[in-house]
Amino acid sequence: MNDRRKLVVTPVPPPDLSTLFEGRRVHRLAYTDHSVFRLEMDNIFGGTWVFLAHESQLPEPNDYLTVPIGGRSVIVTHGVDGNYHALLNRCMHRGVELCTTTTGNAKRFTCAYHGWTYANDGRCVGVPFPGPYGSDFRREEFNLGAMARIDVCEGLVFGSFNPDVLPLHEHLGAAADVLRAWRMRAPGGRIEARANARRIAISGNWKLCWDNAADGYHAAFVHESLVSMTNERHGDGKSLSHFDNDPDKLPMVSHDFGRGHQFLDQRPSIADDRWAHARPVPGRDELVAALHRDHSAENVKRWLDLVPGAAMNISIFPNLFISGNLIATCEPIAPGRTHMTEYATTYPAVPDEVNQLRLRFAEDFVNFGEPDDIEMWERTQRGLEIGEIEWLEVSRGAGLPADQLRDGNGVATIPISWETPLRGYLTEWQKLLAR
Repeated sequence: MNDRRKLVVTPVPPPDLSTLFEGRRVHRLAYTDHSVFRLEMDNIFGGTWVFLAHESQLPEPNDYLTVPIGGRSVIVTHGVDGNYHALLNRCMHRGVELCTTTTGNAKRFTCAYHGWTYANDGRCVGVPFPGPYGSDFRREEFNLGAMARIDVCEGLVFGSFNPDVLPLHEHLGAAADVLRAWRMRAPGGRIEARANARRIAISGNWKLCWDNAADGYHAAFVHESLVSMTNERHGDGKSLSHFDNDPDKLPMVSHDFGRGHQFLDQRPSIADDRWAHARPVPGRDELVAALHRDHSAENVKRWLDLVPGAAMNISIFPNLFISGNLIATCEPIAPGRTHMTEYATTYPAVPDEVNQLRLRFAEDFVNFGEPDDIEMWERTQRGLEIGEIEWLEVSRGAGLPADQLRDGNGVATIPISWETPLRGYLTEWQKLLAR
């Protein structure tokens, strides 16, 4: 007699989405649960506006860029008609990935498996030996899948799979004004993001980047070693030293723009001479000497002020971060795995030496400060795997008068240590998740 017991697997029900965020606290399953993660890819990255590219990355007709959007590979193309297209990187025949390069210039994409060919606006333009498909075969029924909406704001290209999404400028709200201020800091409003990408793999949930985005509470602790090293080598008043006081009393402010968008404005705490405030970078003296040799002192002073970055940390939910001289995107891979891609920006209307300095400054914080943040995100993810403690506390500033006060555009302006922007993005996250 076979008395071996049968293995019975009891499915674990998905969590109740309405209970994951309760206004002042968020449940650990928001960061660890696979069913929540799948819904995020479908309902958030597939249901609202997402950042795709900067226009300068696609300057010429037929330029393309492949980008990951919530588990989907998307080919962003610049059509000969001047329009942008966002095509799903998947042959309509047998599902093969069409484009395997990150960037290039191509009028057509041809599947390596069976030779099906598509124009860079998504039209199916070639099916080899079509006879056996029969007389009712219609090539136009096999155009590539594509995002339903494409729009541009301040040189930033956004797309959405949702045809009923709000118009982009309405979706961005007051954040669009801040994006314009960021762009117009460049001479003539011209920005380029064409340097090679810096790619980072993080053993943490993608939302941990958002928990940190407009958080001025952590800087004095997480980046203490960077500030101490800078003070020892270069004296006080450099780099992150403007965070080294009571964060509730600093002149810097954070903004919750609504719909998940955040902004930490460092400008009020930085002296008028941003160049003097900046940490030294390799090659600085030689590049500055070359500028003084070839240009007037007035122009050099004006250009050097553009080097350290805008001191504007702008976060457009769910995948765009602008900080310093960088444009960055986050790509969720799994509940505990995220990739980030960062592009340094340059200004085409300034001398080469200024842009070389901008690139060196773009490397500075990401090498000396960003590893501190990533370490905290990964430690957090490990801590959240402990099931016996369910909740994270996100109530700092909640219920205080300024937390409730919003201007005519619905924007809350609060001290940088308050968690109002964090609660704001979680509110949008929960709403989209339950669509």
